[in-house]
Amino acid sequence: MAMFVMGNVIMDADKKEFAALEGRKLEVLRANPRTQLCLIAEAYLLRKGKPCACTMHYRSVLVDGRAEILPPRRG
Repeated sequence: MAMFVMGNVIMDADKKEFAALEGRKLEVLRANPRTQLCLIAEAYLLRKGKPCACTMHYRSVLVDGRAEILPPRRG
């Protein structure tokens, strides 16, 4: 079953890490490690003067991968 899970990611050089040590998000990743990461930057709302007449300009990247659950860091 596909599932959308929001998560906080810690960016450390080349490594991307979730900050949780336990919980539903990790259970989902253990059951199905296929992941997709979407990063959005420079997002701007452009209004066109009428209600609901707007658009977004943004830069984004979508990456497919596999999650790897590592043991907690020491120190």
